[in-house]
Amino acid sequence: MIWNGEKISERINLYNSDDQLSAYLYNILHGNKIIGYVIVDPKTDKVVEYALGQSPYSDYLSEYIKAKSDKFNNKKITLLYDGPSNYVVAAGDEKSKSKEIFDFTYDSSVKLSVDTSKDAKNLLKTKNITTNVTTLSSGKILYNVGTEQVVGNRSCGPVAAYNLLYFWAHNGYPKLLITGNADNDIAQLAKDMGTTVGATPFLWYKNGLNQYTNRVYYGQFYTGDLVTSYDSIKNEINNNRPGTVLYLLHPYYGSHYVVFMGYTTNYWYVVHDGWNTNDVYRDFNYDKSYISNLAYTIWGM
Repeated sequence: MIWNGEKISERINLYNSDDQLSAYLYNILHGNKIIGYVIVDPKTDKVVEYALGQSPYSDYLSEYIKAKSDKFNNKKITLLYDGPSNYVVAAGDEKSKSKEIFDFTYDSSVKLSVDTSKDAKNLLKTKNITTNVTTLSSGKILYNVGTEQVVGNRSCGPVAAYNLLYFWAHNGYPKLLITGNADNDIAQLAKDMGTTVGATPFLWYKNGLNQYTNRVYYGQFYTGDLVTSYDSIKNEINNNRPGTVLYLLHPYYGSHYVVFMGYTTNYWYVVHDGWNTNDVYRDFNYDKSYISNLAYTIWGM
């Protein structure tokens, strides 16, 4: 709805660390403002990702380069794409042919606060499109899901769990945000889950999340497995319940937790990843063989 009648940018090439073409990036433009992006597989011309707001390669990367100007002065910058959890750039020296890789969305040495969705949000208001819960003719998206990021010592499992609980805390169960401070609550989730060196096995994730919720709503919440299917995601979203996805050895995500919070059509589903506040749209048929587990957290069990 928001992209209707807007423009698309020239193609931007993205590469992998071996200098091989890995994807095409197209920005969606309202005038000269970026209100969305699409990433396309160059081998198949298939869309593999899209979102409302900027990709990380726009304002976020510009601010990162400013903050680390000494590393980028007089260097050739190459945009690298290893998937939504691994946006990367390389700063190369033309004379020596050497290059340094920067995983800039996870670099905890740089603190940035960049609203990559500001122009999209303004256009939503102008077009009078609401984003609390959107029901589409062929899908549904829940918008009151947390958007805390994987930064510093935060790990993807506890962050995904926190963002899931944020939804429930703003839908009738405020005590789920125990301390009211995201860092502290994420740290407590990590402790409950036994997260070590960024890793959270799925059984630990479920048990730790149940342990956390039982502190304040004993027996009212339960986290368990879903059958890994598109219908499972649809059923949860249709019942106003977001959940989590654990990818295992995904070619773009690696091994990684995200929150699923919507679906559209033709097997597309919507996730929140850890790098910013965008809603990322993914092709379930592409991802399904890499999904280790789907988890749901519901009240009333």
